[in-house]
Amino acid sequence: MSKLPKGWIEKELKDCVEILDSKRKPVNNKERQQRIEGKEQSDLYPYFGATGQVGYIDNYLFDGNYVALGEDGVPFFDPKKHKAYLLNGKTWVNNHAHVLNGIEVENRYLCYYLNQFDYHGYVNGATRLKLTQANMRKIPLHLAPKYDQKRIADKLDSVLAKVEAAQARLDKIPTILKRFRQSVLAAATSGELTKDWRQENNLEIDDWKRPVLSEIAKCLDPNPSHRYPKPDTSGVPILSTQQFVGLDSWTTDKAKLVNREFFLERKEKTKFLENDIVFARKGRLGLARMAPRGFDFVYSHTVFIVRANGVNTEFLLWMLRREETINWLTKEMNSNTGVPTLGKAVFEKLPVPLPCEKEQLVIVNKINELFEHANTIEKQYITAKTRIDKLTQSILTKAFRGELLSRDVANAEKQINHGNVEVAL
Repeated sequence: MSKLPKGWIEKELKDCVEILDSKRKPVNNKERQQRIEGKEQSDLYPYFGATGQVGYIDNYLFDGNYVALGEDGVPFFDPKKHKAYLLNGKTWVNNHAHVLNGIEVENRYLCYYLNQFDYHGYVNGATRLKLTQANMRKIPLHLAPKYDQKRIADKLDSVLAKVEAAQARLDKIPTILKRFRQSVLAAATSGELTKDWRQENNLEIDDWKRPVLSEIAKCLDPNPSHRYPKPDTSGVPILSTQQFVGLDSWTTDKAKLVNREFFLERKEKTKFLENDIVFARKGRLGLARMAPRGFDFVYSHTVFIVRANGVNTEFLLWMLRREETINWLTKEMNSNTGVPTLGKAVFEKLPVPLPCEKEQLVIVNKINELFEHANTIEKQYITAKTRIDKLTQSILTKAFRGELLSRDVANAEKQINHGNVEVAL
């Protein structure tokens, strides 16, 4: 038995709860849909499965407050995911969750405990983890005195509600940043981004050209698939959409390799040259990137290589990343008959707003400046997200070591109270 705080005891789960699994009843989706068809929402009851509510049904099996603990299909080894949840009122539970009612343990306390418990050695299964009732019954519970269990549960309710609120605020940031970046590109396209610069230089947006892509760039559609040699673990990575990561980075993870000598025999159009742009046209449509260094080969039907002719390459890269570009290409693809595909002929007809060369450079500099601001916020978001994701499990672990009122937990709560994440865009 691990060392417990003074006054705490350890007991097996079976000695502390009433196990109500015999009252569960599964209903397949088709039957459940038939049972609720045409009925008012007020006449239906929540229907629960392994990790929570999965729908409604026209009757109930349980009426009261209980703890449901997933039996199978539950992320038992993911500390950030819940394995147990509370049932309140009239509910129906299928056979994918155990149903428990505390006898010597307060139900909220039990639920929190089961969400921080290490299930290694208690669940089995290679592809779908399962917690059998026999193994569940052996789970060791660390029980605080009865009068402390409610106090601990109340404190966890309060602190973790603040953690969830902080997580909710953080979860909005990627959407805000995406919207901000697209608004910057939209402002660049409309001329708003360089409005003051044009006034200083006596230029009008009416001077902008509106060529199609084929008029300002050479669009290559490499197709080396019919001459693939056998993979070579010491060779050159083949680019595919799996290697697109973030806005400006590449990864060699899971990249297939080909013999370097084979690559050197390829024609120029299948190789990346300085200032080439790569545009994905399958899977992740529209992820334009500067050609990667260390990726010297193009996988069939994955990308276009775009080589600018007398146009600032970075300016063209940003124009290919616009939401307007993706919308136009998607519309053109869907307007064709059959399966929507993006062929070279369609891609070359893409309209591109084109100011003079000096204004292109001004636009690029302004976009880079604003995007750098967004990138800084994104790094702060990732750091905060990592910290907050670990906080729930840390608080639960401390709670069941009897450290809920420790200085560390108090400091964590203080940080949550005063650490609102704001994004000034």
